[in-house]
Amino acid sequence: MVLVGLAHVRFPFLPRHLTLISSLTIGVPAFFLALAPNTERARPGFVPRVLRFAIPAGIACGGTTFAGYYLATERPTGGFADDSTTASLALFVLTLWVLVLIARPWNWWRLGLVAAMGAAFAIVLGVPPLRRFFALRTADTRNDAVALAIAVAAAALLTVVLRYVPAVTAKLGRGKA
Repeated sequence: MVLVGLAHVRFPFLPRHLTLISSLTIGVPAFFLALAPNTERARPGFVPRVLRFAIPAGIACGGTTFAGYYLATERPTGGFADDSTTASLALFVLTLWVLVLIARPWNWWRLGLVAAMGAAFAIVLGVPPLRRFFALRTADTRNDAVALAIAVAAAALLTVVLRYVPAVTAKLGRGKA
């Protein structure tokens, strides 16, 4: 939202876009993941662990969405529906990757859950009445390809950052002691 305000561009989503994306990447998966059996014992430091994941993931999602949307708005051929679809696609792909990272340790049903959420989004894009209901247009393949490329690059960068952020913060914490 801050980037949209600073760049003086229209907010990239309609409420139905955010409903679709959050349902498929947060709501439904969280329901099933929360009910999964878990034999791991509680460990101290829950909030710092969550923040070490959530802050880089949130920055990546915001940056990816804005980059895809901003590049789409720079093309004069598309309208808001094309541009918001590009932003939605970029955000969904990255948040689906975040779901893959959260669903660890992987097993058949967790990966099946991720695949089902991806398939549900593909169905929405592929079925014209659903696509119209969610106000998505996939007519601009260049913008969609750019959105996918940005999301894949952000997913790779996020994975690297999440791998090394705990090590860096642990070293900083030891340096203070």
